[in-house]
Amino acid sequence: MAEVLLMGLILVVIYVGSDWILRTLERMRGRPFEGYRTIVFFMIFLPLAVIAFEIAQRMTG
Repeated sequence: MAEVLLMGLILVVIYVGSDWILRTLERMRGRPFEGYRTIVFFMIFLPLAVIAFEIAQRMTG
């Protein structure tokens, strides 16, 4: 049960972090990514999720 809660918490943190990174990139760029916003978000979110879940899995055994 603790693993499920940990994974859920990690997922929320990664989601919020990815959104913050995306908004920061859009501000630096000066305009939104328009039709590609979801793809850019996924390109940020996926590597962070894979790395974080791998680390969490190694920590919990």
